[in-house]
Amino acid sequence: MIEDFFPTILEMAGVTDYETVQTVDGHSFVDVIKNPGIQRDRTTIWHFPNRWGESQDKNEGYGAYSAILKGDYHLIYFWENQERRLYNIREDVGEQNNLANQSAYAQTLTELSEELTDSLIAFDAQRPTQNGEYVAWPKDAVYVETVEIGDPVTITDAIFKFSDETNKYYYSIQDNRGSDMAGPFYWTLGNHNDYKAIQVSNENKTAGNEKETQLFYFTRGTSNKSFHIYTYTGRSVDFVNGATRDSWNGGNLTPDGTYRYMQYDTESSGEFQVIKADATDYFGIAYNDGTLMNNRGTANGSAANMKWVINTYSGNSVSDSGSRYKFTLVESYEPTAIENILNEKPLYSYTKEELAHTEGIRVYGLDGRYIANIMGIEPGVYLIMKDGKVSKIFLK
Repeated sequence: MIEDFFPTILEMAGVTDYETVQTVDGHSFVDVIKNPGIQRDRTTIWHFPNRWGESQDKNEGYGAYSAILKGDYHLIYFWENQERRLYNIREDVGEQNNLANQSAYAQTLTELSEELTDSLIAFDAQRPTQNGEYVAWPKDAVYVETVEIGDPVTITDAIFKFSDETNKYYYSIQDNRGSDMAGPFYWTLGNHNDYKAIQVSNENKTAGNEKETQLFYFTRGTSNKSFHIYTYTGRSVDFVNGATRDSWNGGNLTPDGTYRYMQYDTESSGEFQVIKADATDYFGIAYNDGTLMNNRGTANGSAANMKWVINTYSGNSVSDSGSRYKFTLVESYEPTAIENILNEKPLYSYTKEELAHTEGIRVYGLDGRYIANIMGIEPGVYLIMKDGKVSKIFLK
């Protein structure tokens, strides 16, 4: 980094007897120039407890912040709202996926926050104040996101959990309409003018054998405020052009592309945002271009039932109960320790005789069935338990 050039040039010039007014933070990298294969385990800390840059505008990224870079992880602490962001720069060099709210990285977040705090205190670093009080150190941060109604919000587990290849969390999406409008309505898979449209139904089918039509899961988008939507069976969802009728209960079919609405089984998955609404536990859902989703249901929704598609219309806002949605966790899958073992390759290879004559071993099939007669089973893959630990083996 730029601070390293000064000591590097001095070393290259052979200058050793020099004085500076300020502390030299940089380190010479002459050894790296001579041997590019050198690997360094270096922790770097930045501290800017003030707004800086030409505009002094924090929206340009020049707000008061401190940061620590250690190994693969980069922690940024924003003094003005006590927000902490954590990125794995080896896997996410563009820093699009904030890990700070994920429980799997809680220890990393804590350790880096403590190290950054200890370093700032050791250097007697200046600390900004708010209302005459010092802002908390990074390790004591209490971040409360302040967003206005209609703004995108950071997606946390309190709204919904993200799914990945290993863990799946299936949610129903329910609007905020009351019984006076035959609601609430649930997102469901349907058909609209030969399009695979996501529509709404006032029937809750999430608990029965029709759950595949009303349950969805979500994966991370390109920021901590964006996400992708998939159906229960993994079909992608997007907000795309389609044809509809010039009124919601009949009329002539409009030309293709006149309206956009939510469709599934699309070529690619769209990116959406969660929008702050004016009702507790309910949120708006917007496409990445800011288009707010709405099911446009009315008191006629029950009779029209499957005719309501998820789309947008003029005047749409999160004050409309058809634009406010709640995510309810209905079903989840997190692999158990046994399932993780089942996904592994066999660890050991035994003969029947070896297992039969080994004390303290119990043998199970992959379906969990206990096998008492070891000598009577066929060669193959089995589970064994010894001293409370389960291993996956191949029986010769």
